[in-house]
Amino acid sequence: MVSLWHVQDTKSKGVVTGESVEEAKEVLFMNCLCSPWAMKDQTFQGFVNAHKAHCVSSLLSTSRLAEWYTRYTLRWNCSSLCCIFVVHVVPELKRRGITSLTVPGGCEVIVLADLEVFAVWFEPPPKKHTIDFTLSYLGSGHGHDVCEIDSCPTHNILVCRATGAIVDFSAGQFTGVMEQPHYYPSVEAMVSAGAFPGRVLNVAKSPRNQISEQLSRDAELADNPIYRRVIPDKKLSRFTRIVTKNMLRGWHVGNNGICRVCFGASSALLTCGQCKQVAYCGTACQKRHWAKEHKHSCKKPLS
Repeated sequence: MVSLWHVQDTKSKGVVTGESVEEAKEVLFMNCLCSPWAMKDQTFQGFVNAHKAHCVSSLLSTSRLAEWYTRYTLRWNCSSLCCIFVVHVVPELKRRGITSLTVPGGCEVIVLADLEVFAVWFEPPPKKHTIDFTLSYLGSGHGHDVCEIDSCPTHNILVCRATGAIVDFSAGQFTGVMEQPHYYPSVEAMVSAGAFPGRVLNVAKSPRNQISEQLSRDAELADNPIYRRVIPDKKLSRFTRIVTKNMLRGWHVGNNGICRVCFGASSALLTCGQCKQVAYCGTACQKRHWAKEHKHSCKKPLS
């Protein structure tokens, strides 16, 4: 769901041209003048390749690019993903006979109908992560935009009203680590795990009217004639069907066209040469996954 929404999100497409690191602020510079969707490969490998091809200063390391890729991929998505999941995806799953999900490790089952959208308020952290865009949208002339990743005082999560368990689709915008979704057994566990860059001030259920307003904004964007021509699948009903189809297929190679590491959607994935069970958008993600965990579980299939 994260990857599919990102592919169709036009707010943050561009090429990394450089970085500035100070004691209290880290800035990523991106050039989007070639139009928001010109970078067709929205996977991490595409992100790395574009940086190597267009960077005018010193190249960033792959690990550093991975942090920024996660931040800019997830920065705008938390409210949209939570609202769409509760209002659209849950009913579609129910229609297909799926009414619950099992959390990692199988220690708990969450009834999908019990998930509600909540907002978390937190204090700004001591170090800010900023994305500085040079951009031109839809040929309307040049512009400039600065995104303070931590400037938004709220973050949206899903909370199970029966158990208090939490599902967070886009916490990676703070941690710089693309591991989605995050699960916590309670708000207290989420706070103690340091899931947010600043001290948590309040956690409250989002009013129904705010959820409706968010969905209306997403629907209005999807109905824009220019966007509809470029990203036809962002209409919420169609997007819901695509997400549900991918969820039911699972991670098996060849099923969903999504990289196992960066969650980028691609039609040209590379399969692990030994186990044939996981696929990647390129060598950048393959190497990261191998070093972190896959080398411990990769086995040659029995003939």
